[in-house]
Amino acid sequence: MLRQRVITALVLAALLIGILSFDDRLPWLLFLLAAGAFAAEEWAALGGHTAPARAGYALLTTLAGAALFAPLPARLLATPLLLLACVFWCAVVPLLLWKGWRIPRGLPFLAVGWLLILSTLCALARLWTHGVALLVASMAVIWVSDITAYFSGRAWGR
Repeated sequence: MLRQRVITALVLAALLIGILSFDDRLPWLLFLLAAGAFAAEEWAALGGHTAPARAGYALLTTLAGAALFAPLPARLLATPLLLLACVFWCAVVPLLLWKGWRIPRGLPFLAVGWLLILSTLCALARLWTHGVALLVASMAVIWVSDITAYFSGRAWGR
């Protein structure tokens, strides 16, 4: 399992370096849309949806992400979407964890997936406009926390 993770990380790191070496934003946005499609398919699988439903959800997520990258929707929707995601992570998630509640399957589960995936795509698209160094530093924080969580989980249980 660790070997597969390391190989995947190396391949994606090489791809990321290649994409971020362009001065044009388009390769980065296309990469984000592809990543969003994979994330959406995985989210729908976690929700117990069938393969056709997962593919449809991934397609709709990709189209919504592409619409968010257009200039006018990006200006109108990006900030409210990111604020809603912050409220979700800072208020809703702690409440869900504290009460032991789960997000209901079906449309509520898919809607939460859209909030999480689209806000992440939006944030990463915005970070690129502030410079590649800030983008990579922000992603490095996520990578370090993910790696730490993986090894902590392996060392001290689930």
